[in-house]
Amino acid sequence: MKINAIHIEGFGIFHDYKYDNFSPNLNLIIGDNEAGKTTFLTFIRYILFGFPTGRESLNPYPPLKGGKHGGRIRISDRDNLNYVIERFADYRKNVTITFPDGSKGDESDLARLLGHASRDLFFTLFAFSLNDLEQFETLNKSEIQSRIYSMGTGVSSLLELQKKLKKKAEDIFKKSGKKPYINRYFDELGEIQQKIQEIKQRAESYDQLKKEKEDLFDKIKRLKEEKQEKESALFNINNLLRAWEDWTELINAEKELSNLAEIPEFPPDGIHRLNRVVDKENDIISQIEELETSIKEKKKEIDSIAIDIKLINHEIMINELVRGRDKFISAFDDIFVIKEKLEDAKKELKSDIKELGVEWDENKIKTLDTSISRRDEVQKFNDGFQDINQLLTDVENRLSEKNSQLTLLKEEEAKARVNLDAFADIKEIKREDFVKKKKAIKILRVTLPDYQRLRSEFSHIEERIKDLESQLSAKQREPLSFYKLPFWPIFVFVIFMGISGYLFFRGEKFTGSLIFLFFLFLNFGYLFFRNKIVAKINITRNRLIQEIKEIKNLLKDEKEKREKVKSQIERYEALTNQHANILGIENPILAVVEEEADTLEKTAEMLSKKERFLEEYKRIIEKRRLLEKEYEKTKEFKEDIEKKKKSIEEDWKNWLNKHQFPSTITPITVLDIFSRVAAIREKMEKISDLGLRVNQMERTIKEFKEKLNKLLFSLGRDIPLDREISITVDLLSKELAEAKSALQKKNDIESQVKREEIKLKQLNLNLEKIRSEKKVLLDEGNAIDVDEFYLKARIFEKRKNFIEDIKLHKKQIQKIAGIGEAYDNFISQLEKSDPQKLNNEKEKIENRIKEIDLSLEELMKTDGEYKAKIDDLEKREEISKMRLEENRLIEKIKEEAKKWAVYTIALRILEKAKQRYEKERQPAVIKQSQLFFKEITLGNYKQIFSPLEGNYIEVIGKNDERKMITQLSRGTAEQLYLALRFGLIREFSEHSGVNLPIIMDDIFVNFDNHRLKAAISTIKELSDTHQILFFTCHPEISNLIRSSIKETEVISLS
Repeated sequence: MKINAIHIEGFGIFHDYKYDNFSPNLNLIIGDNEAGKTTFLTFIRYILFGFPTGRESLNPYPPLKGGKHGGRIRISDRDNLNYVIERFADYRKNVTITFPDGSKGDESDLARLLGHASRDLFFTLFAFSLNDLEQFETLNKSEIQSRIYSMGTGVSSLLELQKKLKKKAEDIFKKSGKKPYINRYFDELGEIQQKIQEIKQRAESYDQLKKEKEDLFDKIKRLKEEKQEKESALFNINNLLRAWEDWTELINAEKELSNLAEIPEFPPDGIHRLNRVVDKENDIISQIEELETSIKEKKKEIDSIAIDIKLINHEIMINELVRGRDKFISAFDDIFVIKEKLEDAKKELKSDIKELGVEWDENKIKTLDTSISRRDEVQKFNDGFQDINQLLTDVENRLSEKNSQLTLLKEEEAKARVNLDAFADIKEIKREDFVKKKKAIKILRVTLPDYQRLRSEFSHIEERIKDLESQLSAKQREPLSFYKLPFWPIFVFVIFMGISGYLFFRGEKFTGSLIFLFFLFLNFGYLFFRNKIVAKINITRNRLIQEIKEIKNLLKDEKEKREKVKSQIERYEALTNQHANILGIENPILAVVEEEADTLEKTAEMLSKKERFLEEYKRIIEKRRLLEKEYEKTKEFKEDIEKKKKSIEEDWKNWLNKHQFPSTITPITVLDIFSRVAAIREKMEKISDLGLRVNQMERTIKEFKEKLNKLLFSLGRDIPLDREISITVDLLSKELAEAKSALQKKNDIESQVKREEIKLKQLNLNLEKIRSEKKVLLDEGNAIDVDEFYLKARIFEKRKNFIEDIKLHKKQIQKIAGIGEAYDNFISQLEKSDPQKLNNEKEKIENRIKEIDLSLEELMKTDGEYKAKIDDLEKREEISKMRLEENRLIEKIKEEAKKWAVYTIALRILEKAKQRYEKERQPAVIKQSQLFFKEITLGNYKQIFSPLEGNYIEVIGKNDERKMITQLSRGTAEQLYLALRFGLIREFSEHSGVNLPIIMDDIFVNFDNHRLKAAISTIKELSDTHQILFFTCHPEISNLIRSSIKETEVISLS
C-alpha cells in the first residue's frame, strides 16, 4: 500500500493543504520546530484509524486556521488501483472509501486494505516518533508480544519440570546453603570430626603449661616497653630530620635580612605607581611634540589652497545644465534615429494591412469587434475542440492500456496456474488429524523425558533392592546364638570343696581350708567372667536383630516403590505408544518426535502456501472479469464522444457565417486574426507616439543651448560648437567640484587646527599635573630621583620576602615541635644535631625495633599455642559416641548424594535441550530483527536472543557476551528497538500480504555518525518494499539521507 496524495481540509495548523507527488519509496519531510511534522504524522494516523473519542486523552488537533476537521488520503494497492479514504471528526459518520470504479466502501473495506492491522499495531510499528522509540514499553502490548515471544509456546511443561528438578536438587544440596540436607549433615560432621581431633591432641601437663605461659608473658611485656622507648626516640629523630631543611632555610633568611639596609616604610605598590606616572609623562610629551608639528604643517597647507569664487556663485545654473545634459545628449543622438523609425513604422503598417487581405484597410481594422466577449466565444469553441480531441485521445489510450492489462493478467493467470499445479501432489490433511498429531507431539515432548526418567529410576531401585537383599543375606548368616560357657566346672568345684571338707573333718584343717578358699574364689571368678561374656553377647545379638529388621523395612519400602514406579512406567508406556501410533512411529524417542514435528510443520506450511496460491488465482480471474467489463464500457464511451464532436463542428460553422468569416477557417485562425488586428492597432498608436517624441526632442535641444550660452556669457567664455556642448558642460561641472572641494578642504583644515590648539593646551596642563604627582611619590619614598626610588623599592621587597620566609619556616617547625618551651627545646636540639649522625642513629633504632617485632611475633605465636593447649586440656567429650554419630552422618550424606546426582544429571540434560531449542527455534521476528540490528551496530552485536523462561530480550555481542536491554547505552537501546520494529514490520507484511507505509518522526537524534549511516542503509533496503515517510528538523540528517539515497522525494513544511 502506498500514499499517493494527501488533502488536509482542517487539522491543527494546516488548512486546505494538498500534496500529490509522494514517492513510492522514500519521502523526506523537512520542517523546523512547530512546522507541523507531528501534526502531519498524526493526521495520517487519524484518517486511517479514526479520531480519538472523548474518553481518550489524545490530542484531537482541532483546526486552528479554519476548515472542516479532517481530510482525505489517496492510496494505491499492490495492483496500482487507487482508493480515496475520507474521514472527518464527526462521530455520527464512519469513514468513506471511494473505490477505483467510483463505488463506496466502509470500515471493513478499509481494514482489508490495511491488512487487518489494529490501531495499536500501526501506531506502535508503522507510525512512531522518537518518544515511542525511546520506550520499550510501547512494544509490550499483547498483540506485539505474541509476535516477539512466540518461541516459548508449547514448552511450558519443560520449564516447569526444570524448576521442579532444580528445587528438589537444591533441597538436598546447595552451594553456600544452610538448610539443604547434605549441607546440614556436612556442618554436623565437621563439628564432630573437629571435636574428635581436639580430644586426640591432649598431651602435655596443664600446670607446666600455665607456668611457661606466665614466664612468656613477662618477656613479652619487657620487649613491648623497650619497643615503646625506641619508637619514642625514633619519633624525635624523624621530627628533627623533617625540620632540618626548614631550620637551614630559617638561618639563611635571618642572615640575609641582617645584611640589608633598614627601610621602615615605603609607598605601597610604589614601583607600579611610579612606572604608571613615568609612562603617562612620556606619552604626554610625545603627544605635545606631534601636535605642534601637525599645526605648523596644516597652516602651510591652508596658505597653498587656491579657490575660483566665480564658478561657485553660478553653482545652481551649472547643476541644472549637468542634470539636463543626459536628456540633451539623448535627444541630440536619438532624434535622427526616431525619425527613421517613424518612416519605417509607416511602411510596416501598410505591409501588415496588405497581408490581411485586399478587403482590409485602416478603417475596417479600427471598427472590427475584438472585444473580450467575442474572443471568449471563439476561445470556447477552441477549448471545446481541444477538450473533445484530448478526451478522445485519453479514451483511446485507456482502451490500449486496458488491452495491455488484460494481456498481463492472462500471463499472471498462467503463472498462477503453474504455481498452483506445483502443489497438486501434496496430500490434504484433515484439520482434526492435524490437531491430533500436534497434540500427540506436544504430549510426547512431555511424557518421553518422564518415561526415560522413570525407567532410569526403576533400574536404580532394582539395584538398591539387590544391594539390600545382599546385605540381609549377609546379616542373616551371622549366628544369633553364641557359644555358652559350660556348667560342669561348677560341679568340679563342688567336688573339690567336698574333698576340702573331708580333709577338714579329718583334722587337716589348714590344707582343707586352703583348698576350700582357693576353689571358692575360683568358682566366683568363673561365674563373674561367664555373666560378663553373656551380657556382651546379648548386646551384639540385639543389635544384629535390629539391623536385620531395619534392612527388611528398607527392602519392603523399595519393593513398594518399585511397584509404584512400574505401574507409572506401564501407564506412560501405554500413553506413549498410543500417541506414537497417531504419528505412525514404531520406536518413539524424542529425536524422532522432533523430526515428525518438523515434517508436520513443513507440510502445514506447504498447504498454507497452496491456499495462498489458490486465493491469488481466484483474485486474478475476478480482476480479469472486472477489467473486461470496464473495457466494454470504455468502448461505448468513445462512441458518445465522437457524436459530441460532430455537434460542436456544426455550431462553429454557423458562428462563422454569422460574423462573415470564411467557413473553412478554424477557431485558432480567427484568434490569430484578432491578434494580428490588435498588433496593427498597436503599430498605429506607436506611429502617433513617435511623432510626438520627435517634437519633444527638438524643443529640449533648443532650451538646453539657450541656458548654456547664457552661462558662458556670464563667465566670459566662448560659445562651443554643437558637438562640443557635452564636453563643455562636463568641464564646467569638474571645475565647480574642484573649487568646492578646495573650499571645503580649507575650512576642514582650519577647524582641525583650532581643535589641535585646544588639545595642545589641555596636554600642557596634564603634563604639569603628572609631574606634580611624580614629585609627591618620590617624596613618599625619601628618594631624590627615579633611580634612587627603584633601588629602595628593590631593597624593601627583598626584606619583605625574607621576613615572610622566616615566618613560614618558623611555622613549619612549630607544627612539628609545638610552641613555647617545646619550640625552644626543639631549636636547641637542632643547633646541636647533625643530619648524618641523626640518620645513623635512626637506622640503629629501626633495626632494633625490627628485632623486637620478630621476637614479639615468635613469642605471641608461642603464647597462642600455649593458650590453645590449655583450652584443650580444659575440655572433655565422649569419643565413642562421636564415632557412631560420624558414621551415621556419612551414610546419610552418601544416600542423599545419590539422589542429588540423579536430579543434577537430569537438569544438565534438560538445560542442553533448552539451549538447543533456544538456538534453533528463535521466532521469525527475532531472526529478522537481528539482521537489521547487526547492520545498524556495524557488527558489534551479532544476535538478538529471546530466552524460554521469560518475556524479555537479550543481545549477544561479537565476543559472545550477553547483555540485557538495561545494560545498553541509550543510543544502542534505541537502535535495538528500531531493529525490532523493522523485524515486526517484515513479519506482518509476510503474513498479511500488505506492505503498509512506514512513518518515522526524527528518530536518529541519538545515533552517532557511523551508526546513523548504517541505519540509513537499512531504511534504503526497507524502502524497496515499503513506502517510507521520514520527518526531520535536522539539516545534517536530511543531507546525509539525500546523499545516501538519490531517489529521495523531499517535501518542505517550513
